[in-house]
Amino acid sequence: MTLPATLLDFFVTGASTANALPSRFNYALVLTSYLIASLASYEFLQFASRIAELRHSVVRFAWLAAGAVMMGVGIWAMHFVGMLAYVLPIPIAYDFVSTAISVVPAILAAAIALHVVARPVVSTRRLVVGGTLMGAGIGAMHYVGMQAMSLNALVRYDPVLFATSIVAAVVLSILALQVRFWVSAKLAGRHSSSSQEIVGALILGFAVTAMHYIAMASTFCFANPGNEPFAFDAKIFAGVATHRHCQPRPPDGDRRGGFRPPHEGRNRYARASGRQRGRRDGTP
Repeated sequence: MTLPATLLDFFVTGASTANALPSRFNYALVLTSYLIASLASYEFLQFASRIAELRHSVVRFAWLAAGAVMMGVGIWAMHFVGMLAYVLPIPIAYDFVSTAISVVPAILAAAIALHVVARPVVSTRRLVVGGTLMGAGIGAMHYVGMQAMSLNALVRYDPVLFATSIVAAVVLSILALQVRFWVSAKLAGRHSSSSQEIVGALILGFAVTAMHYIAMASTFCFANPGNEPFAFDAKIFAGVATHRHCQPRPPDGDRRGGFRPPHEGRNRYARASGRQRGRRDGTP
């Protein structure tokens, strides 16, 4: 049984991940991406509390739309800051159209989440359905955003880690949606509502950020066949350095006179040789 061409172009098949390009993360940008997700989560919880108090359908829909855009753009911004934190030994660019399109699944996922949590009581069934749709939306945003990458390499995903990232997105989404009610129950009567929302935002921000970096663990980049990356050869450098230091030192006059073009030195040598031959021949 052979995999379809589309799957061969998506998953790591028949290649060792040990041959992938080395990658690392800029941890300052990783922390920045978490802070962005936490700020967006705080606004999300603020919107959820406000929407839960609204009864007018038109006003409720307007607040839900604004909250979805706020949270969706926050998730999207966290994703691309996280992508900037992903460092490869080759240049990376991003296609503008694909980058812009990838924000749509994030906004839809945020709208579903707000619709689920922006009410006084949420049943387990609604929580599971809402979390599953939210996780699928965030997963779609991530992989559409990954398609926006433009680089001289083949981007492939480990099938097991890819499936793990989707499952983690769904599970973490369900837990994140439960955060608002869990924090309210645990901290009721002991802290202000602002403290509850800060704690909830930190937990929700961690869940959203964790989804991204679990998905990044499934990503491997392979050099394009026929486009070998430049490799620094120490032997070439040693040869050039040796040649430079073994060159004869210029005469004192040349050192004092500073730089002279190569042809000037040759002309002076020719004139001196001519005078010496003239003296041997008896000519002035």
